[in-house]
Amino acid sequence: MSAPLVLPLRRGRLLALLALALLFVAAGACFAWRVGPPALDFTRNTLRDEALRAIGLGAVGFFGLCAAAIARLLVRGGPGLVIDDEGLIDGTSGAAPGRVRWDEVAAVRVVRVPGGQPGLVGLELVDVERFLDRLSLLQRWLARSYVAAGDPPVGLRAASVGLEADALAALIEAERARRAPPAA
Repeated sequence: MSAPLVLPLRRGRLLALLALALLFVAAGACFAWRVGPPALDFTRNTLRDEALRAIGLGAVGFFGLCAAAIARLLVRGGPGLVIDDEGLIDGTSGAAPGRVRWDEVAAVRVVRVPGGQPGLVGLELVDVERFLDRLSLLQRWLARSYVAAGDPPVGLRAASVGLEADALAALIEAERARRAPPAA
């Protein structure tokens, strides 16, 4: 048994992202507030006002959820990623799936965002449905949306632990080769 490899979360980066998300929440609230409440006589509401109100409320909702996920990650504490003899424990995002055993991992690959930049380290799984069965409803929904987009069901946010995606993928592959039991 080898000692676990623990990669801490980059709290400074997460705090900066939280501040940015809250700034967008405030901007969205200003958009919606500046326009004012809709008139009871709907014929007096202009398309411009309705569009600004929708943009503002959409920003409040979306970035509010982002801020909540980041705050949950900061409050939860603990490491961002733990690699041990059983597999790895993903804590790199607010909706991370937790434990992924080595025998569940079929492949590790870097997922590139539009523009070609590496964004995530994706874990291809041997049996996706079996893995999804043990996740929460939100985690299942997110994993299925990744798969529908052509990405692996588990995405590790390399930036959360202060590494580039290519470096994290190489580290996971090396640890997997060293720690995973040989295939039967």
